[in-house]
Amino acid sequence: MKAREWIGVPEAWAAIEAAIAPLGTEEVAVESAAGRVLRAAVQADRDVPPFARSAMDGFAVHAADVRHATEDAQVDLRVIGESTPGLPFSGEVPPGSAVRIMTGAPLPADCDCVVPVEESSGFETPRVAIRAAAAPGKNVTPRGRERRAGDEILPPGRRLDAAGIGALALVGRARVTVGRRGRVAILSTGNELVALGGTVGPWQIRNSNGPMLAALAAPFAAATVALGIAGDTLDAIEAALRRGLESELLLVTGGVSMGVYDLVGAALERCGVRTHFERLALQPGKPTVFGTHPGGAVLALPGNPVSALTTFRLFGALALRRLEGESDSRPRWLECPAGFSWERRHAKWLFLPGVRIPSGGRVALAPYAGSGDLLAYAQADCQVVLPPDRKRVEPGEPVWVWPL
Repeated sequence: MKAREWIGVPEAWAAIEAAIAPLGTEEVAVESAAGRVLRAAVQADRDVPPFARSAMDGFAVHAADVRHATEDAQVDLRVIGESTPGLPFSGEVPPGSAVRIMTGAPLPADCDCVVPVEESSGFETPRVAIRAAAAPGKNVTPRGRERRAGDEILPPGRRLDAAGIGALALVGRARVTVGRRGRVAILSTGNELVALGGTVGPWQIRNSNGPMLAALAAPFAAATVALGIAGDTLDAIEAALRRGLESELLLVTGGVSMGVYDLVGAALERCGVRTHFERLALQPGKPTVFGTHPGGAVLALPGNPVSALTTFRLFGALALRRLEGESDSRPRWLECPAGFSWERRHAKWLFLPGVRIPSGGRVALAPYAGSGDLLAYAQADCQVVLPPDRKRVEPGEPVWVWPL
């Protein structure tokens, strides 16, 4: 692929995936592993469950004793004990007997099914009347039903959520191997920018991209390094870039279009960065640059805030997830009925701010004044994704939706 070719979003994903290799690994306590990417498969240390257990509160019985039980022909059994979680009944259960049993408790060895308490005369008396038949295995979870000892329960490349953390604890893993996270340096460029807290002149704007990108990168980064603002000179941008190249991923905003003062591309070339792509069939976000160097990667994003937001979500998050070793690192889009009509004006990937309408389950387009209108996104809850081959949208037709 030549850097100056116009490419689509999937081709840009493929270029990033081909250029970025995962970093190394580290071991962390399972209590600190939420949100991290697992880098070694985890196996069950024993059968799950490790014993046959009751799925109901009720009575453990012999199915043969209750096979004819009905509301009109109840079966009377002697209650000889109780099995509760952590305190199983360990004696014999002769025919004609029952054991009170609670949900999750071990099934007595002689019993083969459980009758729910709702189908009996209750827990209060030394004898119980069973009012419904139960076949062998009914209301019982057999030993090893969920996993056998040695079975893989979590594959490498999975980002650990709450269920994954619980699964690790279930199989006794106090520590786990996860992918190292990359450091992210963030540089904004432009003479018009003023740092947050500074005095804004009549022709200046505040640097919203820096704090926004730090917030976007934080869930995937070991640390974010704010490089501040570089003015529109080649020397100033180059000096700031060289500081940023010490991190595994450098994010730059501004200075990547076709203007006289769009100097980021030239400064990257001075720094020895190899450019993989620099023009995308994408709105917003056409002049996005991705490059690599021996120490890491660079993603130079347009300066308009919505363009920076969209291109980081598309490509910056992918790069950071690749560094962690996540196996499924591309964005995930949902389908939702459109609550609007639309007709294509150009053959690009188009991302627009949307608002999902709870009452009808549809998505509407949010009022939007273009790629400088970050405030529109503060009111939106998703982006509507329209690929180049989508010519028009009529109300009720499915469209892709990408939650913010």
